[in-house]
Amino acid sequence: MTVKDLYERLNLAFPPSLSLDWDRDGLMVCPDPGRRVRRVLVTLDVTPAAADAAIQAGADLILSHHPLLFHPLATLSYEDPGARTALKLAVAGISVACFHTRADAAHDGVSDLLAAALGLSNVETLGEERLLRVGTVRHPMSGEALARHVKEALGVPAVTLADAGQPVRWVAVSGGEGKDLIDLARANGADAYVSGRFGYHVMQDAAAAGLTLVEAGHYYTEVGILDRMKQLVLEATDAEVIVRAEPPIRVLS
Repeated sequence: MTVKDLYERLNLAFPPSLSLDWDRDGLMVCPDPGRRVRRVLVTLDVTPAAADAAIQAGADLILSHHPLLFHPLATLSYEDPGARTALKLAVAGISVACFHTRADAAHDGVSDLLAAALGLSNVETLGEERLLRVGTVRHPMSGEALARHVKEALGVPAVTLADAGQPVRWVAVSGGEGKDLIDLARANGADAYVSGRFGYHVMQDAAAAGLTLVEAGHYYTEVGILDRMKQLVLEATDAEVIVRAEPPIRVLS
């Protein structure tokens, strides 16, 4: 299967129509769309270290969640970090396909996988952008008990809790940066909302308004998508898949 063929197959699972207007993703580096895919490296971010790992492994394609090139390039030179990585991979003949907000919103994407990891039931999709999921926990619990559950379920070194002091039954979740969906979670009756990052003052304000927030880290709320990408590749082709699950930013505790 070629790079182009595999990318088109993955578009069925992560339709481009689900990408938000401001997003930048897709086939971002493609020196040869007809190159046969024998080895794929799957990673959350196309960091310089991930690029080096792909080159050393002899990969034909990198699949990532976060875009390699998010902001428009002012120059295609080695002076720009993103351009430098893209050029390095292109010279090595390695393509890069990124699936960002469409993978957040898709069925069995980031948000669904996060809800499943936390054991939520009766899960519903909220909002036109389809980024937020909400479901019930097995039994009512305190905000602190929810935070400890999140920490254990996601394997997070540390979580941050803003406790509204009310029993938690109905929990909203989204991966990554979750603050823009707080109002949607509240409007739909969520008692708590779990995401990667909210911010100090945002968390205080939400708790004061009656919504418990648990901040579990951008990486840890999204890393589940890597196994999903691996599964999709293995279903489509006989290529070897290497999953690089290493947080580029570490939490020390």
